[in-house]
Amino acid sequence: ARLPLVIVGGVLMFVSILLPTLYWNVHTEAFGVELNGALYYWMYGLLYAIITAKSEYSDIEYTSRYTEFRPDMLGIICMMIIITGAIVTLVLGCATEKKAAFVGGVLGLAGMIAYYVGVIMALRITRTYQLVEAGFYPIPFLGFYVCIVGGILAFVGGLLERY
Repeated sequence: ARLPLVIVGGVLMFVSILLPTLYWNVHTEAFGVELNGALYYWMYGLLYAIITAKSEYSDIEYTSRYTEFRPDMLGIICMMIIITGAIVTLVLGCATEKKAAFVGGVLGLAGMIAYYVGVIMALRITRTYQLVEAGFYPIPFLGFYVCIVGGILAFVGGLLERY
């Protein structure tokens, strides 16, 4: 029963780095124009935004998509921690060292939580503090939750072996 938990946990940690980790939803309305934005952010620095503008005076709706890549050092470091945790979980946890799944799960959890806390702290320290006060917080998205679930599964798989 332990091995499937460890395998699924390690695979989920790997998959999580390919998924968007943070999400922002922006909505504002001024002068009869309503703007909606959805921003998806990957931990290594890829940003994908969908912005929609609609006027209350006409039925025309304008949608724009935007992609940008800026390497994110915090994200890359935390991504390497998560990859290390996934490798430790899959290679060592499944093959030789049974307690390594426990360590791999802890690494996956620590990497993703450190990333999210680091992003929040960076937003608070930089000039974007006004945006944070206005409720412009990043929301954990798919990659965050997939990694947390994978880390917990690997952690539990390691605990089952320990006791």
